[in-house]
Amino acid sequence: MKTRHSKTPSQQCRYYEVDNIFEYMYETYINGNYSQLKTLYKELRREARKEFVAFCFEMVSPNTECERNSFCLLFIKRCLVTGVHEKRSYTARRG
Repeated sequence: MKTRHSKTPSQQCRYYEVDNIFEYMYETYINGNYSQLKTLYKELRREARKEFVAFCFEMVSPNTECERNSFCLLFIKRCLVTGVHEKRSYTARRG
């Protein structure tokens, strides 16, 4: 399957045949399919990624600000940051 990049939420809704791509992504996270969430997240445009994170903030209704921050840090660590830099290779410059 060809990698998709820089898609709007409406394009993603049509492609995956869902009503709300953000709800779909959130349910994917809740169900524990983190690799699929990473793929879906990377397919979105930068603005849509920010909208998705804001959507997640709205979906979580913790009792305190600390719980909300803890959830978001765990979410970002588990789903969005882990493995992002695996493909990069750094070589020393020779001068």
